[in-house]
Amino acid sequence: MTLSAEIASISLLERENSAILNAAVCSVVRRAIGAVQEALADRKIEARLFIVQNDGSVMDADYAERYPIFTVASGPAASIRGAVFLSGIENGVVRRRRAGYSVLSPPPRSCIWRGPTV
Repeated sequence: MTLSAEIASISLLERENSAILNAAVCSVVRRAIGAVQEALADRKIEARLFIVQNDGSVMDADYAERYPIFTVASGPAASIRGAVFLSGIENGVVRRRRAGYSVLSPPPRSCIWRGPTV
């Protein structure tokens, strides 16, 4: 069951659409998460499974199964998280580009920003 108040809070239309989309993708996400958990178990990997949200933060698998709408369009955010890890860039600027891709680069010298440590 999807409760619209748990998904969105701005307007009735936004809540309604978000609840419908959430309910529509629940079974697909449950199957996908189940397949990943099965693959981890087959390989005797004992680790909590986290899923990237569309804002770049992560949630545990149980939360993702209940609210899969928050995973929609999470690919670019996951890519940037991976790029940060692999590049070693501690502070960076994400520039959104056309065609759905982003560029991560060190901040310009004139940018004096002390972001949170992740």
